Amino acid sequence: MTVGSWTLFSGYEPEGDNEDSSKFQCISLGVALNFDNSLLAFIDEQPLCAFERNLDTGKFEKSMITIGRRT
Repeated sequence: MTVGSWTLFSGYEPEGDNEDSSKFQCISLGVALNFDNSLLAFIDEQPLCAFERNLDTGKFEKSMITIGRRT
């Protein structure tokens, strides 16, 4: 089992907020799952992957983001 961390964004952050560590807070995975338990579907994904919620279906889809930029 690999232990790591997740970074979750609401999608409404102003450009550049992810570069300001004062804008981040650490929470347990359990707290995040209380907000949205559909995140549990990604628990076994490999590190450095990204998902985005499809606004039409409400479901998460694997994103084409690679370490800091869209491809």
